Amino acid sequence: MATPSRQHALYELARDLAPALEIGEIARRFAVHASGLTGGDARIWLLAERPRRLVAPAGDVHERPLEDDAPELAVIRSQRPLRTASLFILPLTAGERAIGVIEVDGASVAQLASGGMQFWRTLGETVGAAVESARRHERLQADENRFRSLVEQIPVVTYIDQAGTGEPIY
Repeated sequence: MATPSRQHALYELARDLAPALEIGEIARRFAVHASGLTGGDARIWLLAERPRRLVAPAGDVHERPLEDDAPELAVIRSQRPLRTASLFILPLTAGERAIGVIEVDGASVAQLASGGMQFWRTLGETVGAAVESARRHERLQADENRFRSLVEQIPVVTYIDQAGTGEPIY
């Protein structure tokens, strides 16, 4: 079971991520909380297809290929954390599917063990939910822009009247 201070840090992360509507902003906010949550340096990588690769939502390294024998792919497929010689890798999940990974570097074995599996699962779900929310927001913005462009550029006059009064709105 996670210590009260780690549980509080997870709560603070969730509270900080809730209003973020851009994936890059989520990555930046996560980075602020990462060392307190993980005990090391942590980075978010999102899964992208065709070709299969990991994409960093923010940072200097933007993407890297995801080979069939990559430990990150094993974590994504199993949705279970994995400790390698240099990293602790946990799945980034949204609902029932893995959408990427969080890699933790530099955390001691004691720091990793002190969280407990439920803590790590909740961390991956919290960040994953924020990423999915930002993706939905991006799709909504794109749909809204497409509709606005359609309405503003068709060669006819379009009116929208208020129901009941017939008062023009647009």
